[in-house]
Amino acid sequence: MPRAATLASRPNGQDLNDLAAAHPAAAMLDLVHVTEVGAANAILAWPTKQIETRQCEVFGENLVYFFLGRPDYRRASWDQDTDDITAFPVAFVLDSQGLGEPKHIYPLDSGAASRGYFSTYGVSKYVRLEDLRIADVASALQHITRCFGSATRYVRGQLASTIEPDANSPNWIDTTFQKMARVSAQGANAPDNRASAVEFAYAQHIRLAQRLNLLVLPSVMQGEGYEAIRDAVKDLAPSGRPTRIEYYDWVPDRPPASNLDAIRGIVERYLIEKGQIEES
Repeated sequence: MPRAATLASRPNGQDLNDLAAAHPAAAMLDLVHVTEVGAANAILAWPTKQIETRQCEVFGENLVYFFLGRPDYRRASWDQDTDDITAFPVAFVLDSQGLGEPKHIYPLDSGAASRGYFSTYGVSKYVRLEDLRIADVASALQHITRCFGSATRYVRGQLASTIEPDANSPNWIDTTFQKMARVSAQGANAPDNRASAVEFAYAQHIRLAQRLNLLVLPSVMQGEGYEAIRDAVKDLAPSGRPTRIEYYDWVPDRPPASNLDAIRGIVERYLIEKGQIEES
């Protein structure tokens, strides 16, 4: 999917923000940053303890990425078996208060979309990535209500029944988004949760102090030799509380991506306990 928006792709002036505006805002959720053990170790070892911006190939800017409430980021290399613990996923779950508006918000993984990963059901070549841009946080929460019905359904990736592409629709932007979002639905040929996860990109480093609520690690990191990482997250949660650490069952010689469902379950239970989503 090309990046730059075009006037030709905006029939009737209706973009995703216009369509979301008629809906109430969903509940705000914590931000989730998924990376690898090796990168997480570096983040926690730095005196500043911050997730730093990196040059983004899509936008040509220094950015740091999160998904709202969902640990859905994945690397292509995570589909290959490995016993390298540094290559397995880690999830940082952060409080979003005080960060201000993100530099970019998209209703899916912008990097994966730009590489054509969500084109399973065919998308218009006249719709560009920037046509899908969400205006601000308020619009993102309205978008969640429109497309999922609630924050709870959004976290679980349960698209509303109304999100069904209409080939007769004159709104090519919405039809293209809906086709891409369906890639995340259960029953899709190759389900990919990134296709409907709301992406926040910030142009500043994000300090973990007073912000890191939850850290999800492989279970091997409960043992000896990993004390420094566990100690590094003490008192990083808001109000100086200890950051919660939870672990998923780690088995070597398996694809790192095989652990993503377990991470999702841990994050979902945490969001239920925090009152951001409902249990059922």
